Amino acid sequence: MDVKQKNFLIIITLIALFVWHSLVFALQASDDRISIIYISDLNLYHTPSQNQSIKHTLEKKFGILIYESQAVFQEIIGYINQKLKPDIVIFGGNNIADEKKDENLWQLFLDMTSELKSKVFVNPGINEIKTYNTDELAYSLSIFGQRTKNLWYSQKIRNYLFINLNSVLLFNNSGLSREQLKWFTSVLSQNKNTTTVIALYHSLLDAGGNIINNSAAKKIIEIIDANPQVKLVLSGGEYFNRTHLFKDCLFVNVPSPVVYPCSFKIVELSPGSIKIRTVNIPLKGIVNKALKSAKEAEYFKTKASPNDVKSYLLGKGQDLQFDYVFSDLKNR
Repeated sequence: MDVKQKNFLIIITLIALFVWHSLVFALQASDDRISIIYISDLNLYHTPSQNQSIKHTLEKKFGILIYESQAVFQEIIGYINQKLKPDIVIFGGNNIADEKKDENLWQLFLDMTSELKSKVFVNPGINEIKTYNTDELAYSLSIFGQRTKNLWYSQKIRNYLFINLNSVLLFNNSGLSREQLKWFTSVLSQNKNTTTVIALYHSLLDAGGNIINNSAAKKIIEIIDANPQVKLVLSGGEYFNRTHLFKDCLFVNVPSPVVYPCSFKIVELSPGSIKIRTVNIPLKGIVNKALKSAKEAEYFKTKASPNDVKSYLLGKGQDLQFDYVFSDLKNR
């Protein structure tokens, strides 16, 4: 083998080593990042078989475009699968509409959700819990790999811990509230060095960033404050779009896809940082109708004047997108 051949082999070997190390680094970096979609208050309902000339009660009271919800959800599923491609999709509660028990409606939600290519977490909201019994809902959650008897659970994905609390029971059942808070404290104590994300239906902070007047909410905040590994709390229930940095933890209240501003959130977690973006549904006609309905809705008249409803729900600045840098737990 002459000198030229030897030099050529050396160059090829160096290139191969560089490529190999680059791939290893890329895989490690990829393993440290995770993307999440959070959807709250979907209020899924059957698309009516004929035009409805009379507004549904939910639209009159809360501005919920119930008859458009199935079409909106189908659009979101396609957009998530084809464009966003997150690792996890979390449904935060009130995933179906506030209707009398309808097995076909819950099954519709499960069937449509199964079309998602990402891993799915489901949190029951008020509508689910008052319509179905615990065993029925627990069985449904098991379909997505969440094994729970009491509708709260935790799961580790890569280097992150996800805790799904059942705020409906926390806020309304003192016995189960104590049991759940004890479990919550225990799980956090066992994962002090794991960046943690909490999801629950009810928001713990109001639109102005103050703790709501609820004893369970105050207790949850106390537990979070004692566990600095909790960096993100995702919730819904109030329709407004807000992001508050409260005691070194991000509290994000996510709006509804079927109430103005008709959006949801995408979150990217990586060691030492969180990026949050608002994703609006790409259906301009429905968004315009939702704004009109919100201005006329009875519920929002108690929150803001008709001229201020838009800004109240939409938020501004950091509510629309937010980048948060924190100390990486691995480097402590």
